[in-house]
Amino acid sequence: MTCFEWLKQTAADWYGLEVTGAVQVRDAWRLDTQAGPKSFKQVDASVEKVRFVAAAVQHIIDNGFSHTVPFIKASTGQYVLDLPEGVFYLTDWIPGREGDFSRLEDVLSATRVLAEFHKSSRGFVPPDDAKSKESWGELPAEWQNHLRSLEHYREIARGAPNDEFNSLYLHCCDKYLSRCTLAIKILAGCDYPALVDEARKQGGLCHRDYTYHNFIVDPKNKLYLIDFDYCTQEIRTYDIGRYARKVAKHFAWQLNPVKLALEVYDREAHLSSDEIIFILAFLHFPQRFWRIVSRHFVPANKGQDFLRQLRHELKTQQAEENFLQLLAGEISRGVLTRR
Repeated sequence: MTCFEWLKQTAADWYGLEVTGAVQVRDAWRLDTQAGPKSFKQVDASVEKVRFVAAAVQHIIDNGFSHTVPFIKASTGQYVLDLPEGVFYLTDWIPGREGDFSRLEDVLSATRVLAEFHKSSRGFVPPDDAKSKESWGELPAEWQNHLRSLEHYREIARGAPNDEFNSLYLHCCDKYLSRCTLAIKILAGCDYPALVDEARKQGGLCHRDYTYHNFIVDPKNKLYLIDFDYCTQEIRTYDIGRYARKVAKHFAWQLNPVKLALEVYDREAHLSSDEIIFILAFLHFPQRFWRIVSRHFVPANKGQDFLRQLRHELKTQQAEENFLQLLAGEISRGVLTRR
């Protein structure tokens, strides 16, 4: 049986759909059916974790979030298909273009949708048949572990052959270790435990993959958020920090687009001074640098081009540091901080 034949048979058996065409787009299939185009996606996760995602999406829709589409129930009455070939789910296909974080209009629209998503997620309680995905309060320990691992890799590099990766890493390592230490210090300056406690009480969600290709702008210029596969229960500033970093990278580490995005979010869903400080700490931590280095030193990853990734990361190092200094200055003057 060909892939198309399997897709056609599966859609007919489980959803009563007649598939006339199928095209793979990123990690999903667009299925042309008598009921309109559908998105059929396989997820590399347990069925219990995908049930969590399906319940989270339904929760925000029930709370008035109109910027996504619900999972479609199969003939079993379930939102998630657990088949021998894997775990799948079906939604309507949203026509339109991917978001573009180099366009300020898209950034500001995405910022408003992020605030709406976080507000709509309040009160979420995972169903009994779902595996809860949460990471409350883990960030300080996680950053300390990353810091220690970078120190460990420095010792490995010192004793390894002097190739270009090791040479570049040893040359810049101390500066990035200082950034790790500063991020941990900044984080200690906010009441992180209180942020976690408040978020747990509210039952909030984080998307955790809030990036341009998970937005679709439809022909009427409405923005839709898709792909909740990494969704988890976490403080909202985790999303905001990751999002702010992506916006900064797309605008070559200029301050104003990020500053404007944070101001827009604050108007939609007020940010406390502790949350602003958390975002500053999050932006200081060199997560991508740590990921490149840690993957390089794992033997199973040998052969991947981590040298190219490291070179690319170091090209923007100074611009990123200048951006962080400017942002810290704005916050210290109270421009972004609410007290």
